[in-house]
Amino acid sequence: MKLINRLLLLCITCYSLAFGVIVVEPEKTYTFTEEEVIELYNSIQELEYSDSLNAEIINNLEDQIKLYREHVYNDSLLFVKYEEKIILLEEQVDLYKQLQPKWWEKPLWFGSGVAVILVPTWILGQFK
Repeated sequence: MKLINRLLLLCITCYSLAFGVIVVEPEKTYTFTEEEVIELYNSIQELEYSDSLNAEIINNLEDQIKLYREHVYNDSLLFVKYEEKIILLEEQVDLYKQLQPKWWEKPLWFGSGVAVILVPTWILGQFK
């Protein structure tokens, strides 16, 4: 009888190797006491609870990563806009420097202002 069982097992093994079929041995049975079953149940409940907490923590961390990515994107946009603002302010300073009268223009403006006042006054004085 043992020889037949071994030959049968050998045939099944060869068949499974040849055709890719996995042979599963019969499952072993265990007997547990009521206390062990309660302890296993409690440990499974504990693990399920900790797994749900871990899943919630993972979701929170993924949301936090999304918020950080948005924050980095906004910071980069602000950085670009500040660079543009600096360039525009530098151009404004250059334009202001170009509009400022030079030192030789100040006496010219002063002289033309005096002439604008004195010439009409002199002309009106001639009509007396």
